[in-house]
Amino acid sequence: SSGINAEYGELYLMDYGRLSRALVYQKVVFDFRNMSVFRLSEGACIREMAMLALGQSESGWREDHGPKEELADLAVRLLSSKREMLADYFSLEITEKGILTGLPVVIENYPPLLQRLPMFLLRLSTEVDWDTEKGCFESLSREIARFYTLTEPVEGDPNVRDWKFTLENVLWPLIRTVYIPDETVTTDGTVLQIADLHNLYKVFERC
Repeated sequence: SSGINAEYGELYLMDYGRLSRALVYQKVVFDFRNMSVFRLSEGACIREMAMLALGQSESGWREDHGPKEELADLAVRLLSSKREMLADYFSLEITEKGILTGLPVVIENYPPLLQRLPMFLLRLSTEVDWDTEKGCFESLSREIARFYTLTEPVEGDPNVRDWKFTLENVLWPLIRTVYIPDETVTTDGTVLQIADLHNLYKVFERC
C-alpha cells in the first residue's frame, strides 16, 4: 500500500503500510501503560486462535515442531501467565481461562483487522522475548504494531472506501503531526523522494 505525496515542493513515494506500523509502534511506546481498552463483544479463545494460525502457511509450522494441539496449549499457558502484565502495560486483557477480552486502543477510530487476530496471538507466544524486560517491551510493542498495520484492500473489496477514509482522516494527520521518523525511513523504502518540483519547473521554463 503506497502512494505519492507532495511536500514542500518535493514528490515522495510513501509506503503507507510501513508508515502505519512505525506510527503505531511509537504510539505504543509513548502511551505505555496509558492506553484505553477496546473490549471484544465476544471473547476470543486463545487456543482456538492459535490452532487457526498454525493451520496457515504464514506460521511456518512443520511436523518436527510438534503437534499443533500442544503448541496451542503452550500459547494459552504462556499468555495466561502474563495476563496481569499484558493488561497493566499494554491493555491486552486475558482471562484466567485463556480468553482474550480486550485489545489496546492505540489510535482512536483505528481498530485492527480481527482477521489477523489468530496470527497475532500466536506470534505473541513465539516472537516476543519474554526473558528480558527491555526485549519484552520492544518485541511486544513491535508485534502490536504489526497487528495494526494498515493493509490496502484488493481491487473490488467493499472496504476500499473505508481504507481511504482511514488513511486520509485518521492516520495521515498523525503521520504529519505526531510521527517522529528515524534515519531508516529513507533507506528501507518507507519514504523515497522521486522528484523535486522546483527543479522540474526550471526544466519546463527552459523548454
